[in-house]
Amino acid sequence: MPLVAHRYEILRPLGSGGMAEVMVAHDTRLGRDVAIKLIRSEQLAEPVSRERLLREARAAAALHHPNTVEVYDVGEDDDPYIVMELVEGETLEARLRRQAPLPVAESVRIGCALLDALEAAHDRGLVHRDIKPSNVLLSTAGGVKLADFGIAKAIDGADPGLTMTGQVLGTPRYLSPEQAAGEPATRVSDLYSLGAVLYECVAGKPPFDGPSAIAVALAHQRSPVPPLLEVAPQLPTSVASTIERALRKDPEQRFADAAEMRSSLQDAVAGPGASTRTATVPHLGAVPAATRQLPEQVDAAAMTRPLEVAPSQRGSGADVDNPPMGNGRGERARGWWWLAAVLAVVAVLAVAVLPRLGGTADGPREGADGAAEQPDEQAEEPEADGGDPDDQVAAEPDPESESAPAPDTGPGSLDQLIAELARDPDAAGRHGDRLLRELMELRDEGDPGDRAEDARDLIKEIAGWRTRDHLDAAAATAAVTVLESIGRPPDPDLADVSALFAEIALERDAWGRKAKDLLDDLDDLLGDDPEDRAEDAADIIAEIDGWIDKDELDRDRGGRAQQALAPLATPL
Repeated sequence: MPLVAHRYEILRPLGSGGMAEVMVAHDTRLGRDVAIKLIRSEQLAEPVSRERLLREARAAAALHHPNTVEVYDVGEDDDPYIVMELVEGETLEARLRRQAPLPVAESVRIGCALLDALEAAHDRGLVHRDIKPSNVLLSTAGGVKLADFGIAKAIDGADPGLTMTGQVLGTPRYLSPEQAAGEPATRVSDLYSLGAVLYECVAGKPPFDGPSAIAVALAHQRSPVPPLLEVAPQLPTSVASTIERALRKDPEQRFADAAEMRSSLQDAVAGPGASTRTATVPHLGAVPAATRQLPEQVDAAAMTRPLEVAPSQRGSGADVDNPPMGNGRGERARGWWWLAAVLAVVAVLAVAVLPRLGGTADGPREGADGAAEQPDEQAEEPEADGGDPDDQVAAEPDPESESAPAPDTGPGSLDQLIAELARDPDAAGRHGDRLLRELMELRDEGDPGDRAEDARDLIKEIAGWRTRDHLDAAAATAAVTVLESIGRPPDPDLADVSALFAEIALERDAWGRKAKDLLDDLDDLLGDDPEDRAEDAADIIAEIDGWIDKDELDRDRGGRAQQALAPLATPL
């Protein structure tokens, strides 16, 4: 078995994300199993990125609390690695799939435990920035742990030269309005995200959903939260009020800190406004020693290479329910482009490529978060879904990657893209005007088949513009996200190929000299008659082999392309 740092014996894979792989390993020095996150070196080519990751991991390692996943070790063995706890159990995401909504008392118990964790983290100057059900781990012994503080950033004392400004981390369904507006996440941003999680726990659905990730993020900024008592009329009024206060648009109108929100939750189930069905929630202390902790999870969305934009300044007196999306021409930090780009990376890369291409017949499938968890041997049998009953919890896809809304295929997203681009085409780069014209022509195309073909042609054109730096990366990513959904054939068997097509377009240089040819081949395949598809897919697989042998296509990326094509191909 391979060793990491001459100490950690790799046992088996658990999951994969955009930036790292998570493995079960055995600590040969201390004689215990752990989870180890192995960071892909190509994602950290720049010293700043490597230093940033190690700094954040060290910050997480300094946090010791029974309701957080503990980081045991951080280091480098050619590539950086992070060693974490390992537990039996499941994610809150998995629990909600099986049982939603949760009982009020259980929801509040979970919420209070997470607020304990946040209080400890915030006291150390750490903000989580990506609280969501797949980062909430429920142990078989009843413990609750908040995972993935690996993307937390020290609020105080960070080296300005190593801090990525204007970077959005977070998951659209649980993203705070200020994060969606490009502002730094704060302690109360975490409280908003937790409020969204608790809303889903008691209502059975998140506060906002929509036809696209972008639409969901915008709803967090602009739309009033649907009143909980209308969605869940049986809910105690005091509990609904607490959750809704956490979800206020204006951060200053939320709870001041985690301790205040926890007290409000506890009072809500104990006070006169509580239902007789709910009981006082006990304060969660340490998880029993017998519990093996669940590891940190790798999140493809959050770990995507960040976009750098100018810092934004918050205005005052803004409309709470309808905050402005920008401050005028050229102010791209508060504008729509970078937001669309970050969410587009989530939708295009995390939605289809990472979870679908990661699993094998002999190992666990990979969720987009790479949730590194051990199965609960005592847990009840999962509902039959045709999968392997021995699959680990990590095999369950993250709703933010597969179930969460992908980019819209209807005109709404295209209209939104056109409207935002029209505000300042020059901000999108030299070909901003040209992109705007072609998008408007596409909108007017009436034939669905021609519209899909034109969308794919425009994706290839955008790939060329990006190669020559004639189009801003954020604008390109936003456009390709919408265009991929329009150009994607209705046959679900082609979803992986369509997502791959979009990925190559956005990263053409990284794929190698034959990336353009591969784009053309995939475009032809997406437009193929079904009877020709198998033979053409097999031909492309063989062609990729030749390109890889001649160093004309990146080997790892070419292998992933072949994996996406294999289900379509006839045996060679």
